[in-house]
Amino acid sequence: MLYNQVADQLQALILDGVYREGERVPGVRVLSRQFGVSISTVLQAHQTLEARGYLQARERSGYFVRRPARDLPEPRMTEQRSRPVPVSAREMTLDLCADEQKRMVPLATAIPHPDYLPVRQIQQSTLWAARRGLETLDYAFPGILQALEVVGLRVIEIPTHPSDGISLEGLQLALEQWPLKACVVVPNHSNPMGARMSDERKQQLVSMLAAAGVPLIEDDIYGDLFHTGERPRPAKAFDLADNVIYCSSFSKTISPGLRLGWMIPGRHMAAARQHKYFVNLATSTIPQLAVAHFLEQGGYDRYLRSARQHYKESTDRLRSAIARTFPEGTAVSRPQGGFVLWVQLPEGVSGTEVYHRARGENINVAPGRMFSTANKFDNCLRLNGGNPWTGRIEAAVDRLGAIAREVQSGVSPDRF
Repeated sequence: MLYNQVADQLQALILDGVYREGERVPGVRVLSRQFGVSISTVLQAHQTLEARGYLQARERSGYFVRRPARDLPEPRMTEQRSRPVPVSAREMTLDLCADEQKRMVPLATAIPHPDYLPVRQIQQSTLWAARRGLETLDYAFPGILQALEVVGLRVIEIPTHPSDGISLEGLQLALEQWPLKACVVVPNHSNPMGARMSDERKQQLVSMLAAAGVPLIEDDIYGDLFHTGERPRPAKAFDLADNVIYCSSFSKTISPGLRLGWMIPGRHMAAARQHKYFVNLATSTIPQLAVAHFLEQGGYDRYLRSARQHYKESTDRLRSAIARTFPEGTAVSRPQGGFVLWVQLPEGVSGTEVYHRARGENINVAPGRMFSTANKFDNCLRLNGGNPWTGRIEAAVDRLGAIAREVQSGVSPDRF
């Protein structure tokens, strides 16, 4: 896009020292004439550079050059666990859900801010459906680990790389050692690490599980929220043995409150229908009609084009802020889609301790131990980048960095 070209040129001038740290860049009208573009294009370029960490807006003063944040490494691959263990993350998950209602800074749950959602269009489509005399919407907060905990299943965690996704070598080892019943994978922009598997690795994953006779349950809930390029292919695209149960949802794209998703169970259709009936009989009709109308009118595709840009800029800005404020030794994921960041704190810094201290200051984050059956992510946090960047969010991230440094240095919270 044109504003990205302008942003790239301004960034180059900053890196070349034409505009130095702390200096005010020329006004939008001056840059508009200089680059031969509209004022709105310059403003979009400024916002893009602000998200990249090269500019800072000051009220009634314009934009000023800031020092680019240091480039952080990605978190390391997780370690292999040798035995299945029970899931036990329900209590902390319930606390996080309750905290969302307390006006805390919302950096914990992987839920986009309403400002980034097509609220007006969905309201119109919901009213269209409601005029047909149907029921209203409902809401819930299930997660994969929490759902497994409720039904009492045991799990094997497979090491996962923040960019490449699940370790195929680790999965092969688990297949050889344990009688696995199914494998649940989020191949595109996984939560919480943001990994996107390549087509080659997806194909290997599908073939490996088909050969072992283990169904692959693919959760493609973030697939539509890619940041650049084309939509990544699902693993289901490589399924020649009808062994992939494909699942997705509108919860992360249109609205969490709709609780509306779908699946392609293939040869497991009969069992899927039976389980669906036993769980909740049927899905509420009004959200189905509302979303069907929204899709029919072409609103979904138009909305996604802007949503992807919003989430890319938001996560870039959050990553840049983390790089400026968190202690040395911090690592952060580099997702190609979605809106969550996986933060690995330096050795010895407990993410759970950071979570508790931040919670006491009305800042809501997700501690890494929520995403493991064995507390192996205690030095990690998941932060939600699905929020418009405001002074409140920026101050909260700054404070989170300070809390992490306090935990690292052993400073007691009692002095605050």
